[in-house]
Amino acid sequence: MLPQADYFRLMKREEPMAAEETVPAFAKVNLSLFIRSRLPDGFHRIESLMQTVSLADELHLRWGEPGLSCQCTPPLDCPEEGNLAYRAALLFYQAIDKEPELSIVLRKKIPQAAGLGGGSADAAAVLHALDRRYHRLISCEHMVALAASLGLDIPFALVGGAAWVRGRGEQVTPLPPLPSISLVLAKPKESLSTASVYRALLLEEIPTSGRIEPIVQALIQGNWATLAGIWRNGLFAPAVRLCPAIEEVKSQLLEAGALGTLLCGSGPTMMGLFADRRHAESAWERLQGIDLWTQVATSSAVSSDSRWRPAAYV
Repeated sequence: MLPQADYFRLMKREEPMAAEETVPAFAKVNLSLFIRSRLPDGFHRIESLMQTVSLADELHLRWGEPGLSCQCTPPLDCPEEGNLAYRAALLFYQAIDKEPELSIVLRKKIPQAAGLGGGSADAAAVLHALDRRYHRLISCEHMVALAASLGLDIPFALVGGAAWVRGRGEQVTPLPPLPSISLVLAKPKESLSTASVYRALLLEEIPTSGRIEPIVQALIQGNWATLAGIWRNGLFAPAVRLCPAIEEVKSQLLEAGALGTLLCGSGPTMMGLFADRRHAESAWERLQGIDLWTQVATSSAVSSDSRWRPAAYV
């Protein structure tokens, strides 16, 4: 049920005039991911530096007709009702006790099950759009709770930009905009589910050592060599056991001139760090002809408005 304060805000608002909107949903990378412990419920306590990047899906939203639909191009390997964008919209309408009136057309550019948070980004983009559509009816705290109930990457996707993420992933502390870095993302044919990678994580691989603060300092100083030497992803070993092709992708990025490489989230996408966009584009060209999905991406201050960033402080 909608909290009483949110209900009274709804009663005071009028419906907006706009009937259509096209919005981006930005991918994310983990500039480090430390696994701190395994929790009794089977989840893991993590600590991560997360950052949105320029790669984005596109969602076209149209309001007015009764019902809820979500068409995706190319099609996803899940039913419409399983799409996170659809589920986010349905949960929002249930929260405000209103019948859905939304059609979603989703154009996917972020690979599925790649460690880049595409589904979470889509869900967050829908929640942002519905938040605007209904005049910020739901409080920040309530919206973050809705996001976390859908998936633990979605609270970060609501915030965007750079953030320090802890707990199961639901504790998001926004950081000031960090200097932009140039990346080449490269994914083998295989895909990996996050759950399968965590299941493959061995007890002796927990905890992952490392601290977020030196990584943030290297970014602020633009010291890419230091960054490439200290960033870590505690899911690399189990991801490689499930998808050995990751090691080959890593080698190909280094041969193309990357200063360092890191697994994106739970993989199997690897990212290569380059001194600047020119070097990244040159490396991308060298990787053409290899059977990989590749993309140049730039980290940026892409983020939600000030309503969301303060709301996520823990």
